[in-house]
Amino acid sequence: MRLRNGLMLGSLAATLALFPAVGRSAEPDTATVLRDLHAANQMEIAAGELARDRAQTGHVQTFGATLVSDHRTADERVMALANAEKIDLSEVPPMPADEMRKLKAAKGPAFDELFAAQMLEGHDKVVAEAKAARDHTSDARLKELLEVTIPVLENHQQTARSLVNWFGPNAAAAAAAKHR
Repeated sequence: MRLRNGLMLGSLAATLALFPAVGRSAEPDTATVLRDLHAANQMEIAAGELARDRAQTGHVQTFGATLVSDHRTADERVMALANAEKIDLSEVPPMPADEMRKLKAAKGPAFDELFAAQMLEGHDKVVAEAKAARDHTSDARLKELLEVTIPVLENHQQTARSLVNWFGPNAAAAAAAKHR
């Protein structure tokens, strides 16, 4: 299982890619899962900082700040387990530039709508993949980490879904299409 382009801003397209090769019955490699989680956390922190600073609505600013805080905490846990298992996290996939470029190019309400849409898409995928990794790993410490991480990701997923519903699905689709 390998997050080739990262877990995005959980999230953006990177978040979108978390654990893409995890088969439903394959034993996930602990080092790969930790690298993917680390990359995803870094991307979520970057996206959250952007939303915290550039969002037009308080709800999106608050969500951005939550992402920063939660993913910093999650990354501390990932790094602690990696250190305990002597796994090098320096070879983390780079953040996908395309999704961040789109987000940085968006202005005003279009930024908020695009951010919400990207967060929902990314968290939908990452929650499913993190659950698959949790369900198929025999590494007790990794399973424990995922058990703590998944509810946080599900909370982000629900917040993103609420934001998309608040903006309306057409608004999010239009924002995404405008920044292709």
